[in-house]
Amino acid sequence: MILRVTGIAGGTDTLETPVRISTTPLYLAAASNVRIEVLSTVGTISEIRVTWESSDPAVDRWVVAVDGIPAGMREGSVRSVNVTDVHHEEEVLIEVIGFTAGGAMGERAGAVLAAGEQ
Repeated sequence: MILRVTGIAGGTDTLETPVRISTTPLYLAAASNVRIEVLSTVGTISEIRVTWESSDPAVDRWVVAVDGIPAGMREGSVRSVNVTDVHHEEEVLIEVIGFTAGGAMGERAGAVLAAGEQ
């Protein structure tokens, strides 16, 4: 796919990216049993350990997100990650997302860290 943008002054710029078109749906199972363990806390800032389970062999890597923002990436065989500086004055959603080697994203799975939880 190519996107071409033309400005008022006539200048142009393009962006190219591959697009996967197939009649076969790509399904990647979501992680299960996502758990959060608070390792240490100072005020409302914590270091946490996120663990999960999966038996999907198509997962090449995992991304852990904090309130939708990627906070770390692990190889597909890994099932835990420590995340530092998690601010939780309010509830925080921790999600685990699997990706294939080709970059296809699986479904999100997550758990909530309660406000001020220690």
